[in-house]
Amino acid sequence: MKIGFVGLGNMGAHMACNLATADHDVTGFDTAARPDGTRRAQSAAETGTGDDVILPVLSDGGIDGMDRGAVRAPVSGDISGAQAGPLTFLADRPGPGWEALFDVVSTASVQGWSPTSHCPATGIGPSLPADTRWPPHFTANRMRKALQRAMTAAAQADTEPPMGARAAGLHLRFHDEHGSTGCDFSAMLTRFEPRTRA
Repeated sequence: MKIGFVGLGNMGAHMACNLATADHDVTGFDTAARPDGTRRAQSAAETGTGDDVILPVLSDGGIDGMDRGAVRAPVSGDISGAQAGPLTFLADRPGPGWEALFDVVSTASVQGWSPTSHCPATGIGPSLPADTRWPPHFTANRMRKALQRAMTAAAQADTEPPMGARAAGLHLRFHDEHGSTGCDFSAMLTRFEPRTRA
């Protein structure tokens, strides 16, 4: 595949090198850098000449004149991800479902224990409580207590974590409604499934 890069800095240089190493034909334009294995274009426009894909990797996010036919796809990851290869492109895709969301959050820089090891949606990832109607692995009551301790610690440190406070409030409400059943905290997903955006 012929790939054109515009921007060969901290992220783009490593991405271009990895693709060149994988035997892709890589052309790059940058005002200063040219990674090993890539051909240098004389302008940003030249990278589009005969290339199958053009990847602008720029801190300001775009290039004049490239809106036509372009798919805006921010990259989730950092320099180490660019060096190692596993980056997630957050491109629009039709009909996003739980599988699409899992693919993003389990590999992106936001990934963590809950989405990758305790996914609350059924039929995604390893077999988890959601696949067997949420028997308790980590109960809603334990999650409520953990979040309350976290909020107490934040207050003692004179810190205001708005997202933490929101999460604690949601889990407290869920526990008040369903906690007596001893269900797993991931059953909270059922609160959001019936909701749709206006």
